[in-house]
Amino acid sequence: MIGFLIAYLLTRVQQAEEFMLIRSYRRVEEMLLKLLTWLSKSLGVK
Repeated sequence: MIGFLIAYLLTRVQQAEEFMLIRSYRRVEEMLLKLLTWLSKSLGVK
């Protein structure tokens, strides 16, 4: 049970880091493209 919780928390931390990186882009077009790519990977869309 603890292993599952740790894996879950690590996954959430990684997702938060990826999202913060996306937010750091200056241009809106670049940020939007990175956000859509990130969402497609998160939802399992290929």
